[in-house]
Amino acid sequence: NKWSLSLADYIHTDYSHWFPQIAVSADAVTVAARTDNTYEIYRLTLTSDLLLSCEDNFFNFTILPDKFSQDISWALFNKVGKLEIGGILPANDETSEQKPHQLTFTRCLSSSNTFFTFIILDRYGDGICCDWGDGSFTMEWNNEKVLDGDDFSDYANACLPKSSNLSLFNLSLDFSSTAATEIRFALIDPALSTLPVLESALNIDDNWNSKGYQRCISNISKCLEFITNDISGNGISFEIQQDNGFNFAQKQQTFYVNKVKLGKCDIRSCPQGHKLFELDFFTDTYPEEFKWELVDSNNTILVKSDDEYVNKNSYYFYSDCFLVSNECVTLRLNDTFKDGGTSYYASWNGDLTQEGIMVDGFFNITMGNGASCL
Repeated sequence: NKWSLSLADYIHTDYSHWFPQIAVSADAVTVAARTDNTYEIYRLTLTSDLLLSCEDNFFNFTILPDKFSQDISWALFNKVGKLEIGGILPANDETSEQKPHQLTFTRCLSSSNTFFTFIILDRYGDGICCDWGDGSFTMEWNNEKVLDGDDFSDYANACLPKSSNLSLFNLSLDFSSTAATEIRFALIDPALSTLPVLESALNIDDNWNSKGYQRCISNISKCLEFITNDISGNGISFEIQQDNGFNFAQKQQTFYVNKVKLGKCDIRSCPQGHKLFELDFFTDTYPEEFKWELVDSNNTILVKSDDEYVNKNSYYFYSDCFLVSNECVTLRLNDTFKDGGTSYYASWNGDLTQEGIMVDGFFNITMGNGASCL
């Protein structure tokens, strides 16, 4: 591997107290690591004929923290929200009189992942300059400075690369009524039958929760749907702010699954005589146990779930138009282990029929507008 791919995770030496402190030579070939009271020297060498170069995108983050480096969290996420590199800075040695050391983190990133989100946060809110030291940071993309912050106070972010086609999606959540670990959400483009634009279970560090959830997304979508899941059923208030004007705020209301539209959203139409069926659901830790099917009044299966779902605590959706002989259909939900856990949001012809969470093995939802469906 190229050194730039593995530098941040290079040291794997066991240690009992000190965070590993890493120093890199000017030519980025020699690495010195301090673990406990031991100093170890490594020299990086090529194991193949590859040149030490970054042919795609080169990310570089350099920071000189103040005395309380452990207050700083930073991260680089790819377009689907996966963490590429980042974390909490190691704490300074409080028994040492030495000044904090400059830290440098680099990564060579494939151009196939078209954009990234950079975030830096000071959980104490006083920045890295100048009450407790003269700290500063610089973030570069392909050797061009994108962001710096000697006057950085609580947090900063940036989309990479800089582009008018990207905007920052900022989600603020109020956890006064429910725990962060109870909340999951997804952001989708209803015009695309692909993966969600964003998806997250908020089992992330409390440092990030204090400032909300920020990710860069593409501006291509004219309509987005934001689906929230609170497995406690208490519901949560939230506010969405986005650079392109997709702004929305909702006060607390009880729900298991909630769905709102952002932007200019047209009502999806079906051919004459057809009705629109939509199912949004969040799996639990055993997604393979969940099955569903939609049947008409003659017990004919119109559609059913495909093979086993495999992603734990994840969002799935289905949407299609169906020709039905009358107005009444039944959605059958099944948990093969009979312990429930899947949260669902079912709608018929554009209107919510029922949302909730499965508590046992079987649950039927009657959908439609006909008298026989009452």
